[in-house]
Amino acid sequence: MNKSADGEDPAWGDLSPATRQLNLQRQRIITEQKTPFAPGLRRFAKRFPKPAFLYETLQILRQIGQKLHVSGAREIPSSDTQMVKLVLNKSYPLGIKGTEIELPKDQVIFKHISLRGKWEIKESIFLANQLRALRKFEKTALIDIGANIGAITLQAMNIASTTNHCVLIEPSSRHASAIRCNLSNANFDFSVYEFALGNVNGKAELFSQESNRGNSSIIESVVPISEKSSEEIQLRDAKEFFQVELNSYERFVLKSDTQGCDALILSRISKSAWGKMYAAVIEVWALPSIDPLHVAVVLRQLTEFSRISWDPECNEIVDSTEIGNFWLSKSSKSRNLFLIK
Repeated sequence: MNKSADGEDPAWGDLSPATRQLNLQRQRIITEQKTPFAPGLRRFAKRFPKPAFLYETLQILRQIGQKLHVSGAREIPSSDTQMVKLVLNKSYPLGIKGTEIELPKDQVIFKHISLRGKWEIKESIFLANQLRALRKFEKTALIDIGANIGAITLQAMNIASTTNHCVLIEPSSRHASAIRCNLSNANFDFSVYEFALGNVNGKAELFSQESNRGNSSIIESVVPISEKSSEEIQLRDAKEFFQVELNSYERFVLKSDTQGCDALILSRISKSAWGKMYAAVIEVWALPSIDPLHVAVVLRQLTEFSRISWDPECNEIVDSTEIGNFWLSKSSKSRNLFLIK
């Protein structure tokens, strides 16, 4: 590819500085993914994890970078003790330098983005890769079930640079409001649905952990009693929602992270909707309350996918037996499952 004197693609010359920065960032990510030694190096890193002292050193360096406003993100002073805004100190997949992100001030997502400027980036890269693979179709979508503040969708779309629609489903009113704020300047179309998916239409109680606002579920047992808060939310039958709201899409990529409700929700999706699902990342949480019948229904649909893995790069393929054994182990452990057709 021909480059200008400053290293940029000449085709970007008429774009705004903000768009050019995002394009450069996407190009760096794509280049890293295409590096032939990258998968081997990552497998080496997994086999030989970082020593504790190295991790602590990295944390200190991140804290220094954040304080100097050269990395991570800084908090905007506010009287609101629950929802705050962070400003990115440099460009990340979440946005260019100076982008504001609204989120709850907790000890998990807030702290992670403050220090690193990103959230669950491997999931976003996986989703972005699959969205790019669907460019030949006219009407496609990214479906984000349990969208939280919309960070994973925002990162995926910034990396992918595709024109697909985004459907974000989030029952928490505070989180849904944050999604609308965080995506207000996005260069893609999106819809926010403020309810939880389930097996009926009605109302339910959503339980949240105060120190980890990403841990919100209609399953009360997943939230520690000492940190539990709750709110009444709307509930929508997943089968009806997919048939009525999502039937017009030719293909879609799905992300499901609902803190233990994923088997129930996905078991409600029709076979025709599964047929349109090109790829997915699904949180598999082995809670004691998981219904084996829901898992069995989901596992039958996985036969249509050529690559199924616990690894976002799909280097190590797993079968339905292993997935089922883990999902029904009642271990209370969780893993992300990655699917590609």
